[in-house]
Amino acid sequence: MKSPLELMLFRSSAYFANLCLIILLVGACGESNHPPLSVANTDEPESLSDWEALFADTPDPKTLPDELKADQDFPKQFDLVDLQSPVKSQGSRGVCSIFSTVALMEHLYIKQGAITPDFSEQFLQWSVKAELGRFKTTSGSNGSANLSAINRFGVVTEETMPYESSAWSISNDDRCDGEKDKQPMICFTNGEPSEEVQEANRFSLPASRWVGSKRRNLKAFMTENQTGVVVGMTFFYQSWNHRKSKLKVNSEYSRQGYVLYPNEGDKEKSLEKRAGHSILIVGWDDELEVPVVDEEGQPVLDEDGEPTVEKGFFLFKNSWGTTRFGTSNPFGPGYGWLSMRYVEEYGSSVSTRPPSEDLRERCDDGLDNNFDGLTDCDDLSCSESSVCQTILNAELSFSVMSEESMDLPDQAESISILDVDLEGQIEQLTVKFAIEHTFTGDLQIDLESPMGTRINLVASDHELSTSELQFEKTLETFRNESSQGEWKLIITDQYAEDSGILSSWSLAGVVNQSSVSDTQHFATSPSVRIPDNDTVGVVSELDVSAEGTLKSLSVQVKINHSYRGDLVIRLLHPSGESVTLLDREGRNEVDVDLDLSVPSLLGQEANGLWKLQVSDLGASDQGTLVDWGLTLISSLD
Repeated sequence: MKSPLELMLFRSSAYFANLCLIILLVGACGESNHPPLSVANTDEPESLSDWEALFADTPDPKTLPDELKADQDFPKQFDLVDLQSPVKSQGSRGVCSIFSTVALMEHLYIKQGAITPDFSEQFLQWSVKAELGRFKTTSGSNGSANLSAINRFGVVTEETMPYESSAWSISNDDRCDGEKDKQPMICFTNGEPSEEVQEANRFSLPASRWVGSKRRNLKAFMTENQTGVVVGMTFFYQSWNHRKSKLKVNSEYSRQGYVLYPNEGDKEKSLEKRAGHSILIVGWDDELEVPVVDEEGQPVLDEDGEPTVEKGFFLFKNSWGTTRFGTSNPFGPGYGWLSMRYVEEYGSSVSTRPPSEDLRERCDDGLDNNFDGLTDCDDLSCSESSVCQTILNAELSFSVMSEESMDLPDQAESISILDVDLEGQIEQLTVKFAIEHTFTGDLQIDLESPMGTRINLVASDHELSTSELQFEKTLETFRNESSQGEWKLIITDQYAEDSGILSSWSLAGVVNQSSVSDTQHFATSPSVRIPDNDTVGVVSELDVSAEGTLKSLSVQVKINHSYRGDLVIRLLHPSGESVTLLDREGRNEVDVDLDLSVPSLLGQEANGLWKLQVSDLGASDQGTLVDWGLTLISSLD
């Protein structure tokens, strides 16, 4: 197992003195009187904006109610990571509180049953300034104001108004010259939404409330409500290993996402460019210990010469993307560990409840209510609804009728053709026709399908002497044949002296447009060693022979490994599309035994060469890919 101390390799001051230190290209959220910084990398946040906006209207912590119940106990470790949307990047704009607030909103919608909610940070920033009327001369804001705008006005989806990662400059508007006090609001909001966007469907949350920032208060709120908390705080450059720190920073701490309580030198230097940052707290670890460093970046040693450690950290979701900060965090890139003491002394916390709306798909309103990318009857959850059953029945039925009558010459074969466009396997077919004839007993009438199947409907019969023939019958003969193509009504007058007309004829049917396979399982047992500390890892192949497109897919993986927190596991479809199944999750647990559904590949072809890639991104632990397989259902749509 790897302990936090082993990960840091800080067992001796001699080793630490030789550790290579680099300056990370990341930024915080709010700094006073600092001009915008142009940054090309979209995973790099802006180099700070207004600190004052982040802390506007913050209440005195002493006035906040206690969240604790009598004798309340908490687990040593706790997290809400499974209820989070993907980590995003604020790019080079100072809008961290917007991102932490939207992260909370998406988290609450997931908690309520939404599948993949994705709301617009761009729209929320504009709404806070234009609709709520706050912070019009800065890019910044704070969690309380953001949640107030969401509650009062709502926000649109990211698809409706996508985020722009770079701030406007004079290339967008001559007035956007960096002179903060003179720039119009649109320079901070990157313009304004169109009328169409403003009238689009908006989503909201209940009113917010402040939460006490003491660790037991935050733990009580998170466990009681199973909800994360937005925290805004004073920014200390060395603690965050920021590139503008005047003190030495630690690249390994940044990779792990460690943010320690600031030392006295960091407090003093950071106030020279006072800054703030906002994140979403989603858990904690009371047992996590991280060695403390001084102003020179050296470990602080106790009287026995051993590193002094800080113990107790909140788990948080950041908004600096996934390629720089927290890249080795056990909960995934972009997550970090924030000192509980830091939050208690320098943080202000706010949160709210999940939305009151029922987020199940409503099937008839034209909206993607459960945020799974599918609307109304396209959503599988609507398959049994009466609305969709009616639509489905209409879509899977056809009715065609001849437009003109046809002469039936004496002693001749006459053919009338109806063309059916709907493709599918026939489940039910009804034929109907009307004939006027001076002696209907002369007639033999057959029906022929597009596949060439021909059956007799009426045989000639001299006992029939009527002048009209009305016929309607549901036929079983053509069941499971293809419906699409030319259907022929063949009328033969077999005797002399009489003639007539085919007045009309029609076909009506119901088809089945799918041929679904039984559940199929494909597996392999490579029992191959996984290379240690190797990004490429091992790739195992599995040949799948299954016709049609995927209607259901799950993957099973069994790995023996001494530290599963090192592992990244990806499934590769024959087309090359990749799905990450596990990304350094599980921390110091051993072995992997997965059985996961993979909805993102549904609709793809099942047949072909599938691959499983397993990479070990940490040193010192080893393992073996024992076996893996796919369980699927395919359909010949």
